[in-house]
Amino acid sequence: TDLNFTIGTRDDKFEVVLGYCTDLIEKESARKVYFHYFELLNHLDENLDTKIGDIEVISKKEKAVIINEFNGEDVDYSKQETIAEIFERQVEKTPDNIAVVFEESKLTYRELNNRANQLANRLIEQGVKPGDYVAMYIERSLEMIVGIYGIIKAGAVYVPINTMYPEDRVEYILKDCNAGVLLLGNTKLDVDFDGKRINLKEENFGDDVCANPEICVTPESGLYVIYTSGTTGKPKGCEIMHKNVVRLLFNDAFEYDFNDEDVWTMFHSYGFDFSVWEMYGATLYGGKLVVVSEDEATDTAKFLKLLKNQKVTVLNQVPTAFYNLDYEDKGEDLCVRYLIFGGEALDPTKLRGWKEKHPETKIINMYGITETTVHVTYREIGEEEIERGISDIGKAIPTLSVYIMNGDTMCGIGMPGELCVTGEGLAKGYLNRPELTAEKFVKNPFWEGRMYRSGDLARWLPDGNIEYLGRIDEQVKIRGFRIELGEIESRIRDIEEIRDAAVIVGNDGSGNKAIFAYFVVEDGKKTALSDIREKLSVNLPDYMIPAYMMQIEKIPVTKNGKLDRRSLPVIKAKTEKEYIEPRNEAEKAVCKAFAEILNAEKVGVKDSFYELGGDSIKAIRIISKLRNLGYTVTVKDIMNGKTVEKIAVEVKTRLEETKYEQGEVVGMVEPTPIIKEFFGWNLLKPWYFNQSMMFMVDGIDNVVIRQAVEEIVKHHDMLRVVCRDNLLEILSINESKLFDFYEFDYSNEKDKHKSVDEKCTEIQGSIDLENGPIVKVAVFELGETKQMMICIHHLAVDGVSWRIISEDFEDAVNQIEKGKKVILPEKTASFIEWGKKLNEYEKKLGIREKIYWKKVNDEIVEGKISTDYSDGELGFSIVQFSNETTEKLLTKSSNAYGAKIDEVLIAGLARAVGRITGQKKLAIKNEGHGREEIHESISIDRTVGWFTNIYALCVDVSEDNATAIVSAKDVIRGIPNNGMGYAYVNHEVLPDVTFNYLGEFKFNQTDDEEIWSTGEDIASDNKNDDAILVNGGTYNGVLSFMIKSNNSDFGKKFISRLAEEFENAVIELSEYCSLIDKNETMTNSDLSDDTLDNDELDYLNSLID
Repeated sequence: TDLNFTIGTRDDKFEVVLGYCTDLIEKESARKVYFHYFELLNHLDENLDTKIGDIEVISKKEKAVIINEFNGEDVDYSKQETIAEIFERQVEKTPDNIAVVFEESKLTYRELNNRANQLANRLIEQGVKPGDYVAMYIERSLEMIVGIYGIIKAGAVYVPINTMYPEDRVEYILKDCNAGVLLLGNTKLDVDFDGKRINLKEENFGDDVCANPEICVTPESGLYVIYTSGTTGKPKGCEIMHKNVVRLLFNDAFEYDFNDEDVWTMFHSYGFDFSVWEMYGATLYGGKLVVVSEDEATDTAKFLKLLKNQKVTVLNQVPTAFYNLDYEDKGEDLCVRYLIFGGEALDPTKLRGWKEKHPETKIINMYGITETTVHVTYREIGEEEIERGISDIGKAIPTLSVYIMNGDTMCGIGMPGELCVTGEGLAKGYLNRPELTAEKFVKNPFWEGRMYRSGDLARWLPDGNIEYLGRIDEQVKIRGFRIELGEIESRIRDIEEIRDAAVIVGNDGSGNKAIFAYFVVEDGKKTALSDIREKLSVNLPDYMIPAYMMQIEKIPVTKNGKLDRRSLPVIKAKTEKEYIEPRNEAEKAVCKAFAEILNAEKVGVKDSFYELGGDSIKAIRIISKLRNLGYTVTVKDIMNGKTVEKIAVEVKTRLEETKYEQGEVVGMVEPTPIIKEFFGWNLLKPWYFNQSMMFMVDGIDNVVIRQAVEEIVKHHDMLRVVCRDNLLEILSINESKLFDFYEFDYSNEKDKHKSVDEKCTEIQGSIDLENGPIVKVAVFELGETKQMMICIHHLAVDGVSWRIISEDFEDAVNQIEKGKKVILPEKTASFIEWGKKLNEYEKKLGIREKIYWKKVNDEIVEGKISTDYSDGELGFSIVQFSNETTEKLLTKSSNAYGAKIDEVLIAGLARAVGRITGQKKLAIKNEGHGREEIHESISIDRTVGWFTNIYALCVDVSEDNATAIVSAKDVIRGIPNNGMGYAYVNHEVLPDVTFNYLGEFKFNQTDDEEIWSTGEDIASDNKNDDAILVNGGTYNGVLSFMIKSNNSDFGKKFISRLAEEFENAVIELSEYCSLIDKNETMTNSDLSDDTLDNDELDYLNSLID
């Protein structure tokens, strides 16, 4: 035997000898058992009537060790502060730091605070008072974070509801918390709710007050309510206070060194409390929070790419999700310094691969409970823990104490018992459940305050760490979600034909935890498992629907009437469908992946992902398996397709990503259409035709700036181009002069703006196009600020290029300041390669496209401005729109038949010209970004160069808003391949007006920051063929246009009038777009049949309506 007690008598005394197996039991553990046995005997000797279960077998010495040594000393924390106060203090410290990122959008701390304040003030206006509950039903987005902080700043308690919940569950939560306001996003929700709904994606806060609201909230006030599974079949809401989160992240013995340079992911749902740690850990320390999209969270490859691209330093993971990530990671260059686990039991042996790939990462295992605010214990995982597979959960974090209890008595070291928690992390309790609160939050038997009974089984190890042994009750954790098996049983029994049910947790064929359900049907009739799953999906989220189900004759029980788990039959993954073998390679691949990941013996094309035990985590593993087999598919494809044959339709053959040259690219550049156009202008000063940008560089040393620019010029080959005899050549790094760097101290200049403008103009005019460099950088010390001007000859740069350069400059500076080697994102195809592909494209241009452009040539005549508007002076005007109008155009243009902002702007331009000239059509030469798909796949999204393409179009002039927008939309979208073929067809006549909307630019600049001129980009002597030039973009939320004439036919008065009418027309159209309900009526360009006219299309739409 492993443990053997031998009891005998000697000299009228009992003698006890304990023998134990040394291979299984350590000496210290055996000694504990021995002494606990004697403690038990001593208690019985004093009172033989005592029940053994009520006896505390722990000695006084051992009890003192547990209370005073294993739990550590009390630590202090900021007891007077709330979350809102800490956040606002952080905003003051790092207002311009990026606070939150979602996909391509981001907010600084100032912007996040302002938007949260606007929402908070709006909620207060709606009658929300401190302590009220405000529910949220919103998908992952920036607005989700704005919503959380907005509710907090209003003094209310936020109640996050997962958008994957069934509507029945959502409705229950809304009623249970008595929410007066519901914040929504794009996810549709059709439930019975009498309160106020605010859609954060659509609500216009405009000029709402941005000041921090003054509210009466204390550290004991409620912060959030998270609903978890409940035994009654209804979820229970746990209310957490401000102080609970404050002491979690800010105490005198905090184990982490989080700072404002950290980048966190918010990987987990906001309805799962691990996300609380992620969100506040980032935003209360000034770090950057990257909200992971649903697509990225469910596609391991995409998530790994995000970790690399965003340079994530703090990664929090549920073990199941991490194992997939580790499998996908082949040794990527990551910046993760903390890898923190929680949510379910961790197998340290599975961390060996990560530790070898990323030895610098500190790995932490944390055990936590919603009712005690995210985390309870902390354990660092090192080489020893990984090698030995030590899976203990460590010791209590500061401000908490942990006790192992047997009822009301304390368990000694090594004795299994219920894990109980005391301290400052305990929740306020369960919402509207006083009996349950009293049952779980009991009086602390050792000190003042309360103690939470977790229902988890654990024991002390001799070194003071805790070993987690599972659940005492029927609540389990699957993929990080807390689940009451009783709730699932209750829902199964609610199904009409089912008489009895039992639900357990077991391991599937892969060793992962899964839910197994057994049920008994009235009269024993056969019931389809798919019907059961469908009925359960009405009330249960997908993670609570059993992966494995079986109909049996009766539920086996023990003599005591309890479930006899051992007598339950083994469930193997199998399908109810008739087997049909795969018919093609894609189906074979999906069947193979299903069989391996879902542990099914034989998979046919009609078999269902769900019936074989599939869930979202397994879908991710199937994606990885299919990728290894040479195919790509998304989680959405698998979850929506369900069966092998439907999923196989969505499967695509995986093309190996083209690897582009990452070293120097040098040589001659084949002239592209835009470069040919440039030389065709025959400019008087071709060397003085630039683009420029001003960067705020406060606090950055000039040495760092210079090094960062050098790295960018070395990395992006086109920045080393020179022009000789109208031919472009990219020089090598050694041959190139790279860039000119100037430093000026204008701190004492009287008119600093004038001095900067004049010096920038002087520098811009000095580019040596023939010998280089074509990049010039000037740094200006200006007293209260420091600015850097970069100018680059237009031949090497365009609007998209500036976005690349801006991002790379920020990255390079950050790496240099940290003492790291500068590593910029990989280059895409070189501009030399692009030039060659365009020449091929010209040769492959189809006859239909050539006919289209010849037809456009005929229309241009009708759209020209025929009258002479000369007045002896060329015109120049600036049109700047308000933030409100800009916002409407950016966010509401699509309300009008799905139009885009540039289509609305062109409609406005046509109306403006028509009001002056009376013409019915306007011909426009439009500039596109030119980075379009051509005959052959080529990636150029990170290539610096001048890609612009120019093409002509002719739109109707109309005073009817709908007609004007539809005309512009249909004409623009009807252009083949976004105008790429226009340059390869001869044109007898050209439009008078050239239009260029550069898009939206956001700079690291505060609203009240001064704007500094970069001087004149283009020599005043340089005139091209554009009679009227309308150039503009959206800069930091403000849309502005420059309108000028290069031709004496259009004088100063005409340009001034055009600017005025353009402003009026655009404002009118923006108002129209913002006031109408979203009109999704199809227009001609939405259909593949382009032979319909608008009257015919209106008739078809009326039939659909």
